[in-house]
Amino acid sequence: MTKHFFIFSLLSLFAFCVKAQTSTGTVQVIVIDRESKKPLFRAHAVAFQNNLQKGVGECDWNGLTLIKPLAPGKYLIKSVYKGYCVLEMHEVPVIAGQTTYVQLGLVTAAGHTYTKIEQVIYQAPIPYYSRGD
Repeated sequence: MTKHFFIFSLLSLFAFCVKAQTSTGTVQVIVIDRESKKPLFRAHAVAFQNNLQKGVGECDWNGLTLIKPLAPGKYLIKSVYKGYCVLEMHEVPVIAGQTTYVQLGLVTAAGHTYTKIEQVIYQAPIPYYSRGD
């Protein structure tokens, strides 16, 4: 009886861990210079939901960062980098167990004040289909 209880307890714990891992999603953000298309090392991307900060990431050498774990829903992703205007992307969807891909192209702040904020609405990427050639 004790053996069965132990096995049941382990299976319950495993099921809970699997559910906990798949009940959140991830946003993968790539931050680049819009003109040169070069990645912006150490740029920051911040996820907001209902005006509350839910996650933040700092970009690597490839301009890539992951913001996770995020509860399912719609998010505002804001990117900031010294010398660039702030970019906000609205309505970014997060789905449990999936990764949402976002690319943000920042514009240099030359000739602008640093308080300038550019706002865009998220659009799902167009799927790429190979013709099988």
